[in-house]
Amino acid sequence: MRLLGKIRRDEGLKTPLLVNSTYKPVERTTRHFNPLKIPRAIQKDLPYASKIKAMRPQKEPTYLQKRAVVMTADERKASALLQSMQSLQKDKVQRRKDKQEVRRRRAQLVRPAT
Repeated sequence: MRLLGKIRRDEGLKTPLLVNSTYKPVERTTRHFNPLKIPRAIQKDLPYASKIKAMRPQKEPTYLQKRAVVMTADERKASALLQSMQSLQKDKVQRRKDKQEVRRRRAQLVRPAT
């Protein structure tokens, strides 16, 4: 009795291939993300340097417009987004530290001195 693999080799037959078992190329569409919208209540509490500024267009070219700028528009948006997220995180951490300090002071006042 011969094995199936030997019979196929002797007769020159290939292993049957199921169409559903083969890998197909994956086609992915490019994803479009909406811009990050920071609520006005949160913007109000941000430090001035991190606030979103609505400026009028410049009449004369600025220094950066005269020089070669390395970052593209997408890179500028990404860096601005990261900066705003970092400032929000720093503000959150600072508030947490302030509350913790207040709790410590209250605890010191409540404890009797021994």
